[in-house]
Amino acid sequence: MEFGLIDQRMLIFFGILFVSLIISIIVAAIFVSRMKEEGRIERSLNMVLFAITLPRFTVQKSEESKKEEKNIIAISEQFLTSISEITEKGFLHNFIYGQPYLAFEIAVPASENEIKFYVSASRKFADVVERQIHSFFPDALFERVHDYNPFVLGGYTTASYITLNKHYAMPIRTFQK
Repeated sequence: MEFGLIDQRMLIFFGILFVSLIISIIVAAIFVSRMKEEGRIERSLNMVLFAITLPRFTVQKSEESKKEEKNIIAISEQFLTSISEITEKGFLHNFIYGQPYLAFEIAVPASENEIKFYVSASRKFADVVERQIHSFFPDALFERVHDYNPFVLGGYTTASYITLNKHYAMPIRTFQK
């Protein structure tokens, strides 16, 4: 009789232990989810916006201009590769916030008539992004801006996004043969 009573007590003990473990996992998941959401909000509030104006690029149909175009594409590829190397160190920070975001935009502000490129980066990496842009595009005019308004009364707005057909590690397009 005592042997059955011990088995029953052990079964109740492990049942309570299992239920408390499940409850602990659920509470931890809710806590981590809230921390990540707060981290995303904090990250979005700590972004810096840069307006970049590049000198005009004239299109010519000569052999030299094709080499120039390939050179610009190669420089842009190296720039994007160097920007992709910006990472945050530390497991806990990466777990809560993830890797830093960079946003590239092309827009015509409401008050101007020329195309501008915008880069948004976290405050922590703003100097790195600025140095990278200056090193790859020395003729670019670079300034920090608060925000811009792309909407004009009676104007048009278009937006799009790009998705990849192949795995992200595959090149989008190759230019050298």
